[in-house]
Amino acid sequence: MEAPELCVSAIVIDDERLLLVRRGRGRAQGDWAVPGGRVQAGEMLAEAVVRELVGETGIEGVCGNLLVCLNVKLILGLTSLAVFGTWCCQKLLVVPPIKRNEP
Repeated sequence: MEAPELCVSAIVIDDERLLLVRRGRGRAQGDWAVPGGRVQAGEMLAEAVVRELVGETGIEGVCGNLLVCLNVKLILGLTSLAVFGTWCCQKLLVVPPIKRNEP
């Protein structure tokens, strides 16, 4: 049996608006979802939430309370078990995108 994938997501509400991102790849490409992704080896769950939030949106936040934890294998029809934890996050600031030098 394969080890389950551990995933996190962030709920950010600002002025009564829910932050969503459009998935860019994979099974859910093009779908709207809250920011999130897989936890990296050795990473704390709260660190993964903040990293995914900045990486997908450019918004720096603080990880708050755990809202829900789900086994989504059956829900999404995945071939392996995935466990998703969703946290409430407080937005701190918008991080400007990194400009890369063109060769």
